[in-house]
Amino acid sequence: MLHEFFHHGKIAALYDGKRIGRLLEQRWSGHLAVTKVVYDNYSSILQTLKEIKNGRFNGDDVAKSIGIKKVMLDLEFRIAMVVAKKILSTLQPADAALQARSAGLKDAITIIKCVKDEIIKLRSNQMYNQILEEAKSLTSNDCGESENRTQTSKRQVKKPNRMDDYLTYTPCSSARQNIDENDEPFKSEYFETLDILIAELQRRFSDNDDLINSIASLDELDVDKMVPLKNLGLKIPSREEASVVKAYLSRNEDIMENTLQVLYRQREAFKDTYELLRLWRP
Repeated sequence: MLHEFFHHGKIAALYDGKRIGRLLEQRWSGHLAVTKVVYDNYSSILQTLKEIKNGRFNGDDVAKSIGIKKVMLDLEFRIAMVVAKKILSTLQPADAALQARSAGLKDAITIIKCVKDEIIKLRSNQMYNQILEEAKSLTSNDCGESENRTQTSKRQVKKPNRMDDYLTYTPCSSARQNIDENDEPFKSEYFETLDILIAELQRRFSDNDDLINSIASLDELDVDKMVPLKNLGLKIPSREEASVVKAYLSRNEDIMENTLQVLYRQREAFKDTYELLRLWRP
């Protein structure tokens, strides 16, 4: 919505912050880029929305600006933005490693494990409190805006004094829970988000360590390490063929060629090895 709204010429001319790009839903880096722009230009965006409300704009633009501003001032939005920036910045090295053509799979997996360890460190009361304070500071007096948190006023109930000797008045568990939630807003959602992310990283990478290490070790031509691939139904070379291939590669004089390029010329002689490597090498 921000990209579409600030893309209009008249509004873009009023906005002096960095351009808000379109969200790339499939890439972590795309989410990070947009989140950083909104975070870094938060006060400029709010100021522009304020000027639209007070300037000569049509009713639709004014209504949209008021709605967007209300959402952006809400504490829920600010916490979500800070959390997204923190998590996506932590994931960025893993994203870059998986996208880089020059990165080996083993190195990429090591980077991903390091990233997962850092994500786990975010799951603490201390980190939650830091994020909460950072989110609250976004609407400090610097940008001239006040925090927008919906408060529900409750009707005061007069307690009957005739029953003082028989009744006690203490908050029930649900009331206590509401008080705690106001003191630590969206804390459960913060921890739940991290739990889902950690579980997904575990499922995609750690739970498949043997298979990933097997693929990453193909250049070693170690038949024992190829067993997970065999369990998937792929044909692996015999120990004898692998031994001959290693001996042949050690005598190859062209060090500029990679293993697959060398084996391509002898793909009939080393058929099983070549076909297996061809599946996993560009």
